[in-house]
Amino acid sequence: MFNRKQVLTTILVCLGIISIIGIIFIGSVTQPEAEYSTGDKLAYLKTYIKYIFVGLILAGITYKAYSYESIRKFLYIRQVEIIMFIVITIFLISPIFLGVSVNGARRWIRIGSFQMQPSELVKPILILLVSQIMYGFKRKRDEEFTFYYWAGITIISVFIVILQKSKTSAIQLAAICYLIFAVSKFRENLKVTIGFSGFLLGVIVLIFKRDYSTTRLTNFAGKGMPLQVKAAIDAVKAGGILGRGIGNGYQKYFYLPEAHNDYIFASICEEGGLIFALLIIILFIVLCATMFYVASKMKESINRYVVYGVAFSIANQALLNIAINLNCAPSTGITLPFISYGGSSYISNAICMGLLFSAINVEYTKRGQ
Repeated sequence: MFNRKQVLTTILVCLGIISIIGIIFIGSVTQPEAEYSTGDKLAYLKTYIKYIFVGLILAGITYKAYSYESIRKFLYIRQVEIIMFIVITIFLISPIFLGVSVNGARRWIRIGSFQMQPSELVKPILILLVSQIMYGFKRKRDEEFTFYYWAGITIISVFIVILQKSKTSAIQLAAICYLIFAVSKFRENLKVTIGFSGFLLGVIVLIFKRDYSTTRLTNFAGKGMPLQVKAAIDAVKAGGILGRGIGNGYQKYFYLPEAHNDYIFASICEEGGLIFALLIIILFIVLCATMFYVASKMKESINRYVVYGVAFSIANQALLNIAINLNCAPSTGITLPFISYGGSSYISNAICMGLLFSAINVEYTKRGQ
C-alpha cells in the first residue's frame, strides 16, 4: 500500500506536467485564431492562464472546505442533499433562459468576461451528491428508496442537458452517475440490468431521433469522414515521431476546427510528434491508475465514492478525447482534461481534484498514515 506522500506526489507531478504541456501548446496552437479575432497572438493564452488561476483558487477552497469534519457531516443531512440537487438543476437549466447560443445550441452562460458551460461546472457537485447517496445506502440499507433517489437525480440531470442539445455532456454525466453506482454495494444483477437498459435506450434514441449525432455515427461507420476528422488525422500523420516543432504546425491555420479545444491532441501530435503523444497518454494512465488504486484500497466511505467519481470523470474524458482525435470514436465535442482551452472544463476538473485531494487526505488521516 502506497503511503499518503507517494500517492499525492504522483498525482501532483502528473497534473503539473499535463498542465505545463497544456500551457505550451495552447500558447502555440491558438496564435493564428487569437491574432485573427483579437489582434493579439497571446490573447487566448492569457485567458487560459486566467482559467488556471481561477481553477486553482476554487480547488484550494474545495480542498479546505471538505477537510472539515463538521462540513462533511453537514452534507449527510437529507435536506442538504436536496438543496444540492436544486443547485444542480438551477445551474443546468440556466442556459435555456440566460444562455448564449453557439452553433444553434444554448449550453453556455456568460459570467463577466468568462463564458461558462454549466453542465461542466455541476460535475463536482453531482459526484459529491451521488457519492453521498451511495454511501447512504450502506448506512440505511434501504435499497429501493436509494435506487429510485439515485435514478431520479441522474435522469433529471441528463434530460435537462439533452434539452440544450449537448448529448456529449449528457453522456458524460450519465456515465459518471452510473459508474459510481456500479462500484456501490447494490446487487450485481441490478447494476448489469441498469447498464444494459441505459445502453439500449441510447441506441433507440439515436435510431429514432436522427440529427447531427446520427450523422456523426454513420460517418464513423464508413459513410464519409468529416473535414475536421480528416484534418485531425492529417495532423497526427504529419507529426511523425519528433513532430514539426512547437509553433510550426500547419493545421492550426484554420484547417483544423477547434484545434485548441476538442482537437488539441491532434495539434500536439503534429507539433510534438509521437513523443509528446505517448507522454500525454502515459501521464493520464499513471494519473487515473493511481486514483483507481487509492479508491480500491479504501474502506466503504463517502471518500471512496468521491475518489472513484473523480477518477471516472477524468478517465472518461481523456480516453474519449484521444480516441476521437485518432478517429477511434465518433467525432463529438469533448475536451482533453487540463490541456484543452475550455475554461469550464478546466475549472470543473480543478474543483474535482481539490475534492479528490481532500478525500484522500481525510482517508489517510483516519488510518493514521
